[in-house]
Amino acid sequence: VFDPLQQHYDIIEEREFSDGVCLSGSSVVCQKLLNNDVAPIYQAKHLNRMTKQKQKYIRKRLIWDVETVMDRKAKNVMMPYSVSFCELTDNEMKRVEQLDAEKDTEKLAELLNKRTQCIVGYDCLVKFVQWIIKNQQNTRYELVSFNGSNFDHFLLLDTLLDSRHNFGEEAEVSNIFYNGSSILSLKLQSRHTIFDLARHVVGSLDSNCKGFKVNCVAKSSFDHNHAQQLHDNGELIAFMTGNTELIDYNNRDVWSLAVIFQRYCDALGATDITKKYAEDLCSRPTVGGMVWDVMRNHWQGFDIEQTVSKKKKVQKIHFPKLDAKKYADILKYKTAGRVQLFNGVQRIEEKMCSKDIASMYPYVMGCADVYFPCGDIVETDTFRTDKIGFYYCDIDQSILKKNNLPNIVARKEYAIKKNGEEGALIGNDWDYDGVLHDYCINSVTIQHLRDNGCDVVVKSGFYFTDKARSCDVFEPVLKLMGIKIEEDLKKRAKDSAYNPSLRETCKLLMNSVSGKVIEGLHLEKVEQMTTDRYAELLAKSINDESEIECISAINICGTKLFCEYKKTQTKKELSKQRPVYLGCLIYAYAQRHIYETGYKVIGLKDLVYTDTDSFKARATVFERPDVKQYY
Repeated sequence: VFDPLQQHYDIIEEREFSDGVCLSGSSVVCQKLLNNDVAPIYQAKHLNRMTKQKQKYIRKRLIWDVETVMDRKAKNVMMPYSVSFCELTDNEMKRVEQLDAEKDTEKLAELLNKRTQCIVGYDCLVKFVQWIIKNQQNTRYELVSFNGSNFDHFLLLDTLLDSRHNFGEEAEVSNIFYNGSSILSLKLQSRHTIFDLARHVVGSLDSNCKGFKVNCVAKSSFDHNHAQQLHDNGELIAFMTGNTELIDYNNRDVWSLAVIFQRYCDALGATDITKKYAEDLCSRPTVGGMVWDVMRNHWQGFDIEQTVSKKKKVQKIHFPKLDAKKYADILKYKTAGRVQLFNGVQRIEEKMCSKDIASMYPYVMGCADVYFPCGDIVETDTFRTDKIGFYYCDIDQSILKKNNLPNIVARKEYAIKKNGEEGALIGNDWDYDGVLHDYCINSVTIQHLRDNGCDVVVKSGFYFTDKARSCDVFEPVLKLMGIKIEEDLKKRAKDSAYNPSLRETCKLLMNSVSGKVIEGLHLEKVEQMTTDRYAELLAKSINDESEIECISAINICGTKLFCEYKKTQTKKELSKQRPVYLGCLIYAYAQRHIYETGYKVIGLKDLVYTDTDSFKARATVFERPDVKQYY
């Protein structure tokens, strides 16, 4: 039986103890039952926890990266041929970042070369795991990768679970967490964790080297096609072994990642909003999850006078839960970023101009003079102009094209199933000329339609009893925007205090909020299971009364089967909903803003294209007197 704290094996000679207690072959302490069956009590490894023994570990970061080639004989077609990793303590991480900022190439190279290894060979990941096992005494590793959740983590997990590699109990894998087709986290030996920085920052590793101003160890280039040809000819490993140039390329990926990771942590620590996440970033797999935590903490401490349960008083801001129909219809008829060729496909051989609204969603949340709903929900059959609500409407927008304006609301196009029911959303038809019937839209959009002469017949709906200012509801966004603007001013003034990492981080965080607010229920679950459990869920998915809608095997790692299944939307699942109506209103305010400041100024006939927060037209259009007067 392996002791993970003291890092040794205990040999137990007798497998059966007194009173029918015994130890199974897989080190599970069991109780014998009267029918000669056994019931598991606890695993032997839990003895330390039961006796309240704790181990203090030194945290170290393993910045790692795997290089692969394609091989049809290999599992999952990808064959690892080298893994580079750099082992750094917290102080060494800070030192690496500092030396890169000072452009001290000599001292930086000296430190990194001491801490970096590159294992070459088709068994490189096996040797990497063996290295972790050998060096894990009193250490807790955080394995930091870039895009590892979609690539490296799968290769590592497959190696750990492959029955051909006998790592013993020192390499026990647990807490495997899938998000869709990505592996966000797992634990090795109940303490080592994995983390993908690409789930926090936007763009490629190369673009982040530029964004975070990596100086001495920026990512270099390498011809992967050449490596593939060498592998196909059976010459790759011999070519790589001792090839300092190629090994340096592999190593630079992890070195640049180390600098970016530390600068991202420093940027998080530079503002009170995210300071607490800077020291333990690896416990937050995604930037969205971290931002959502920021918003929830803010709302917990935000008091406002409002009506809750028909009682009006000053209390914590209340975002009510929606029933199943309201929740489904709000999400069904929402429209996020608008993408459209206003006048179809054109061949344009002249100068174009593109107008872009900087930080449009953060502007709506933090700066715009708008309101967001809170309090109780009240059903109604009449449109309340003094309240924010959602209503079922018939919409006639035919007047807009006559006035040289594009439509405001898109027609939703759905696939039709064999039984005649609506299937998945195909897309948005922004050019539809007919009347839209029974569309569930918000009061902001209704007023926008009417202000532009559209005929909107409001039927039933619901409204919220109270509202709060945008800058109060989304105060963290406003603060982040302020920090970003300060850094923009420093950059413009060529101030030496300009911090590009802080600017990039603030921009990233404030742009993540709107997506988390509108995020739907997570009904898709991924579970590691046996074939018996898979068969059980498969049988349930056929039953119409089951909570399981469908199931499919998505990955096989070693001897483990991972399956994705979709749960039906029960009351329990619905109770986990986010205030999606806030997200819908963010989009509504943003769409109204670009419509009134862009589309309406240019006019439908001269508009060429739009994508969310920008639009394009011929450059000559911006020479029109009316357009020049506006801009």
